[in-house]
Amino acid sequence: MHRRLLVIFFLSLFFAFACNNGGKNASDDKIAAGKIVVAAAEESFDLAKQIAASYEIKNPQIDIEVRECSASDIKKMIDNGEAQVVFVGGNENPLAGYNSSVIAVDLLVLAVNFYNPALQTLTMMGIAPKQLQEIFISGSLKSWDQISKRSENVLIKAFAAPDNTNFNNFVKLFLNSEINKNVERVFSEKEIHSSILSDKGAVSFISSRDAYSKTSGRRNGDIYIIPIDLNSNGIADDDELIFDDIKMLEKSYAKGLYDEKLVRKHFFIFSEKAKRKDIVDDFLNFAKNASKEKREVGYFEPIK
Repeated sequence: MHRRLLVIFFLSLFFAFACNNGGKNASDDKIAAGKIVVAAAEESFDLAKQIAASYEIKNPQIDIEVRECSASDIKKMIDNGEAQVVFVGGNENPLAGYNSSVIAVDLLVLAVNFYNPALQTLTMMGIAPKQLQEIFISGSLKSWDQISKRSENVLIKAFAAPDNTNFNNFVKLFLNSEINKNVERVFSEKEIHSSILSDKGAVSFISSRDAYSKTSGRRNGDIYIIPIDLNSNGIADDDELIFDDIKMLEKSYAKGLYDEKLVRKHFFIFSEKAKRKDIVDDFLNFAKNASKEKREVGYFEPIK
């Protein structure tokens, strides 16, 4: 009996040793408690907040503080080490010398007020790039009856984001020129949607995140997404269709059919010398795979 008890005792010691030393303890996978700061531009702020919130739920010992910042503040914060990570949109990494990874995209679409007097013509024919230049660049197109002779004489009211935003940089790149100073600049990109709703003659480029409802996926309120007649043949062809549903838009992008000049990338930028680089690396890996979080706030997965 005594011998049996000794055998049981030593077997217990053996298994305890195997579990704690010979095998990997689950707690060994956890990153040590700590905090990092993320500086996010307006266009990427919701993305950063959503991914950070989900990461914290899975890693309650980690605190990720997300701050919405201007472009100049973002550079200062990562340069002086106040921020360990930057989330920002653009067509390329705006912070030379820092590592980056594209983790999401949103698309710029062209929208008008649902009660636009030329809506029927616009949906069938679209707007050609030359006409957009005459609206946003030269200002020579002033009324919707210049586009549709059958429509009433309603003045064209073009809107744009502030000049110092990457949103306007995309529009300028697409139109191949500076935007006319007479085009009304809204206070921030977020105000473009409400500006289109405010005037039936309104027209503007707008982020797909604001153009579609995040719950239904349909057009967001009384705006209408207008096809751009890229080949200027006077007809909205199959690859220039109106995207009534965000899934249609996402499908077009995923197939590589959407104009690259209107695809805005969102970058996860960091320094190799960042404090708590272990958290930064783990957060980056999480962000790359956070498909659900991106979709919930209206962003698409980048084409691999």
